[in-house]
Amino acid sequence: MILHMPRPHKHPKTGVYYFRQKTPADLRQIFGKAEISWSLRTKDEEVAKIRNAEAVHKQALVWQSLRASPSALPHKQILSIVGQYRRDLDAMLEVEPGEVGIWDGVLRLEAGYAADPDGLERWGGTEADRLLRENGLAADIYSRTRLLDAMHKARMEWATFQHRRAEGDYSPDPSAQRFPEWNSTGPKKAEQTAAA
Repeated sequence: MILHMPRPHKHPKTGVYYFRQKTPADLRQIFGKAEISWSLRTKDEEVAKIRNAEAVHKQALVWQSLRASPSALPHKQILSIVGQYRRDLDAMLEVEPGEVGIWDGVLRLEAGYAADPDGLERWGGTEADRLLRENGLAADIYSRTRLLDAMHKARMEWATFQHRRAEGDYSPDPSAQRFPEWNSTGPKKAEQTAAA
């Protein structure tokens, strides 16, 4: 039996390619849609094929997370996920940090959310769920709370960094380098042999 990789679909009027995939039957009720689709933001067929392959992988992780039972996540894995989040935040404002006053306001808002028992959930809950889905994970309540706290800390560091950039200081942010890479397969064989 040959399995075919889903191909990008070209919009007949605009020529823009789209990722499109049917929702697996066992997840339709949970997911709430029979099909998922989004623009690959290109009219170039070769670029569309590459982006479509990435989208297939990304969506497979979403399906995996929806099938998973909530479980405890190790601290290192949580911080690895938050590192992805921080890199995404940095990429949004790579060349234009905006005005200093904006970052004063963001820092005040973040402090207010942290002081409110439900604030971090309201401010970052949807984003935390997205990060978990994109990593194929379902976190238990404790792990999700730890993720929300770590995301808040990362946003505070990011806002402080953007504040400095808005003042003209473009030196690297050491706090952005603190996030670990996550290797879910465990230690490499060489490390295991050395430990034995």
